Amino acid sequence: ISLDNANTLHGLQARLVALGGLRELSTALQLARPALMRVLPPEKLPRLDDFYARSVTESPELYRYALRLASVEWLPYETLWSKASGSSWNASANSSVVGPSAYVDRVREELKLFVVRLDTITVEAHLTASLQERLWAETAARLVDTVLDAYSRAKKVSDTGQLQRKLDVGEISSELSAASGLRPLPRMDALRTWLDAYYLDEMSLLPWVKENRGILAKAHMQAL
Repeated sequence: ISLDNANTLHGLQARLVALGGLRELSTALQLARPALMRVLPPEKLPRLDDFYARSVTESPELYRYALRLASVEWLPYETLWSKASGSSWNASANSSVVGPSAYVDRVREELKLFVVRLDTITVEAHLTASLQERLWAETAARLVDTVLDAYSRAKKVSDTGQLQRKLDVGEISSELSAASGLRPLPRMDALRTWLDAYYLDEMSLLPWVKENRGILAKAHMQAL
């Protein structure tokens, strides 16, 4: 498998073929289990159970993990993070928000490029609609978390800067929804929830942190 070609999404088609074979093998083994239990002597059944527990039942999780791992390179997340975190959110009250920030344009460009690459692989590999949805879900979640992490690194944020970030998120959400067809977008509610917390006073922030501890990282909480 060639991992260096961005146009093939770093060997995605070959990875999917391998993972598809793994899923078929797992399904076949599950179907064979009742027959194996009938023919094996009772003293061998614990070893059979151990084999299924350690190998077969973990295959779906391995499939999901492999896709999640592969999605790391589908978009230039580090570049997007750098551009977003390099933006200034401390504009004066006299400034006005006139449009999306420059990094949003780069997000838009990268999404268009990803669509072209994924469409090519979809045709060549005959990807199912459900698999395409899963691939987009991994991509969307990672992209949204990249933006959230970049926002959480800001040292100073003015009210105007906060309005700018909300505008940017709205634009990213619109572009991502149009490209992926996903509604709702994975992790987008977490990002919007984090942005809304900017307006909370200190008395309200602690209950908010306790309520949202499971959906946001500790570093994101501390940034508030």
